[in-house]
Parts: sequence; C-alpha cells; structure tokens
Amino acid sequence: MGKKVDPSWLKVAERNAEYIIDDVNKQQAAGLSFIDVNAGARIDISTADIYVDPLIQPISTDSNKGTMVLDAVRAIKAEFPQVHITGGLSNISYGLPQRHIINRTFVSLMMDAGMDSAIMDPLDKKIMATIKTADMLLGNDPFCMAYLKGVRSGSIES
Repeated sequence: MGKKVDPSWLKVAERNAEYIIDDVNKQQAAGLSFIDVNAGARIDISTADIYVDPLIQPISTDSNKGTMVLDAVRAIKAEFPQVHITGGLSNISYGLPQRHIINRTFVSLMMDAGMDSAIMDPLDKKIMATIKTADMLLGNDPFCMAYLKGVRSGSIES
C-alpha cells in the first residue's frame, strides 16, 4: 500500500501558479519552493523520487526563454542534485518552422544543464540519435559503447 500523502502540496502548486514564468529567478523559486515542501519529512518523499518540470516555454514569444529555462535547471540541480528534471521538450519550438532541429539542439543543451528525462517523441530517430550522442559527449557513455552500438545498428547516422 502506498504512503498517505499530505495534500498540502496542492497549496504549494497553487501558490506557484502565480509564477507564470517571465523571469529566471521566479522560475527557480517556483521549482525550489515545491521541492522544499515535498522533500520534507512531513510528506516523506525522497528528493530522488521528485521530478520537476521547469515549464519550458516557446522561444518564439521571448528570445530569453531558452537561456531562462537552462539557468533554472542548473539552479535546481545545484540545490537538489538528486531531483530529476523533465519537461515538454517541444514547447521551446512552438510556433516556429523546422521545429525538429530546434528540439534536437535544445535537448543537448538541456541534458548539459541537468535534464534527465523529457516528454518527447521516442520514435523520432534523429532526436534519439542526438540524445545518445549528447550522452556520450557529456561523459555518460563509458568508452562510447552505447554510441558505437547505435552507429553499428543504424540508429545513429549523420
């Protein structure tokens, strides 16, 4: 049977809704205050079991949205290294042409900032190849074995 969770986290989520994020400091504060409450003994959730969505927003609405979310992810990971970062990856490219190249580039940047999961299309072979390649370049693929396996299998092509 699962743990009984105190519904006070809903109040935090409601409070954080005021941070319709237009500023990196607000974005960080929203994520960090949610973690502070949920990581407490009162609710008994380990920080390693928490996934934070930093609210990726379209860069077409403000050219700072990309760097803002990257900075927020870095700040959250610096404060809580065990917390997982996830999010709707393609939100960044909403309203722009050639979205796939934007998403492929952005996933590499987000991985470098600390994102370790994403809401994305796992059937998109090019983005999956980008993820495997970025994972190798970030030092997460000992001796490049997953990358080499991907090349040999044909799932990674240039």
